Amino acid sequence: MLQIVCVRFVGGSYRRGWHLVPFPQPLAFKIFFMLGNDRMEISPPPHIPKNKQGASTFVLACIDPRFTQFLAHYLINDKEIANDYDLFALAGAELGANQTKHKCWKTTLTQHIDVAIELHDIKQILVFSHMDCGAYKVFKELEKDDDPELHKKELIKLHKFMTKKYPKLDYKGFIMDTKGAIYKVKC
Repeated sequence: MLQIVCVRFVGGSYRRGWHLVPFPQPLAFKIFFMLGNDRMEISPPPHIPKNKQGASTFVLACIDPRFTQFLAHYLINDKEIANDYDLFALAGAELGANQTKHKCWKTTLTQHIDVAIELHDIKQILVFSHMDCGAYKVFKELEKDDDPELHKKELIKLHKFMTKKYPKLDYKGFIMDTKGAIYKVKC
């Protein structure tokens, strides 16, 4: 019988860490050992929490893969929202919603928020911006993105729109620095 298990390869330099793989799959294990991994651990797949018929929070984040690990750590460990959120990503997060080059992005965002309200009865929107954002460089025609005040202005602009469109929802804005520290912005 074929099942999915979590496998952790330890000791080598190739693909260390946990991976979901079909088991048994001896050829894949043999290849990983040949590539320098000296040990593996097998565990059941990660626990998926039961759906409690709702999420209290809608999270808007950027698509930049350099920052997803920091965001995931925050969302998993924050006691207020752990496993209690809907996640949506736009290039530039708040700037992606505010920019006018791709006008459908704000509409798409609000349609997703509408669905989250209907399905999960969300109570708040959290928006996570980050420094050194490629979307800021593209949409604002910047050589570098190192001014948190630009992000704060865009977070406040989106806050004004969201409070008008969704007056019953709370809104919080955050900025991540390039080392992964997350700061709340007063909106």
